[in-house]
Formats: sequence, C-alpha cells, structure tokens
Amino acid sequence: SVCEKFGVTRQTLYRQLKSEGHTFSGLHDALRKVRAEHLADTQLTMETIADLLGFRDASACHKAYRRWFKMTFTH
Repeated sequence: SVCEKFGVTRQTLYRQLKSEGHTFSGLHDALRKVRAEHLADTQLTMETIADLLGFRDASACHKAYRRWFKMTFTH
C-alpha cells in the first residue's frame, strides 16, 4: 500500500530508501517504537497495543519493547 500511495514499484521504493541510508523495515520499526512510547503511557493492555502496532501477537510486541526500551512492559 505504501508503494501504491507513492506510485512506485517495490524495487524503486527500496532502492530510493537505500540511497538515503534507510530500509523499509528500519523505518517501520522506528515508527512502531514512537507509537509504542505514546501507547505505553495509556492503560491499554499489551495485547491491544500489539494489535494497534501491527504485531502478530503480544509476545512479539514484548520482545520489541524490550529491544527498544531495555525494559519490560508493565501495567
């Protein structure tokens, strides 16, 4: 859907990101981290946060949270 929005092919998007020193997965991860920072201050459960961030399950979200913030998620 990102490629459609910008009117480019997947290869073109990846090539342009690479030329700027980025990867799609790196930008996606950085966006999830920023959103996670805001959602962590809410009373939402990890399951809800994982869903909002697009993780396949809460366990994957927990792992990312530990990687990003060097701590576990607690509510």
